[in-house]
Amino acid sequence: RKATYPSPADGLEIPVYVFEPLAARGPRAHPALVWVHGGVHSSWDEQYLPFVLEAVRRGYVVVAPDYRGSTGYGAAHYNAIDYGGREVDDVLGAHAFLATLPAVDTARVGVMGWSHGGFITAHLLF
Repeated sequence: RKATYPSPADGLEIPVYVFEPLAARGPRAHPALVWVHGGVHSSWDEQYLPFVLEAVRRGYVVVAPDYRGSTGYGAAHYNAIDYGGREVDDVLGAHAFLATLPAVDTARVGVMGWSHGGFITAHLLF
């Protein structure tokens, strides 16, 4: 499903894809992954789907935010890219979003990405 959450940087609404197991194990029973897409000006697309489906089959809830600078959300969202600044905050906000999902155990959340998504992931870990 598609949802949004406010960026902790400035309240910008961040679009996010949400993938959850069809059979929930119960409240706060699922670990989660924040999947950060690559490409400075790109967005989540079907190339990530095989990896996301495997994670969901293993019981993970996966969220994939289209942080500022992502394509497909108009010129203002596209031009708001901050190259290592606010888009890092946008992805950090995914953790607070995960806390609103009843099945997610927020003590077991991972983050991953490659290319610019890996760059954002590294900044989050610092």
